[in-house]
Amino acid sequence: MDRTPFIVYRGFRYQNLFDRMADLLSSGKEGEIIGEECREEAYACANELLELAADYGFEGNLWHCFLSFCLANHENAYSTSCEIRGDMGGTLSHMAKQDFQVFMDLFACDIRKLDALTGGTPVWSELASYVPVDDGNSLRDVHEHFNGKSWLFVRKL
Repeated sequence: MDRTPFIVYRGFRYQNLFDRMADLLSSGKEGEIIGEECREEAYACANELLELAADYGFEGNLWHCFLSFCLANHENAYSTSCEIRGDMGGTLSHMAKQDFQVFMDLFACDIRKLDALTGGTPVWSELASYVPVDDGNSLRDVHEHFNGKSWLFVRKL
């Protein structure tokens, strides 16, 4: 998949994983031969997505979570100006919209097709519907815990 059209959204924190995932999702197209190196890369990327899911509390389709994470955590001229003034239009807005279209194309990619790279093992099907471990220490649990405590505190006042 061609990632060169990005103008505003370049240089993500996890750019390497982003590029490798985009390459994997475009592998096998146009008669490309998929080899052992591509298979190893599929497992390596799956591992990195799992680590990010554990670190940041992702749930559901990890590819979608990762793309959303990249967008939300990328400070650039467009995101900064929107935070301050909102979308004011102009060239910067047009350039960002072009980048958003590339993101939409990437978002439409079905990671389950990467199961073919793992010999049919449903690694990517699992990552398309990831369910985190409920160990009582998730971000949601912490949020609910403090939310409940603050409600009790407010009620006592």
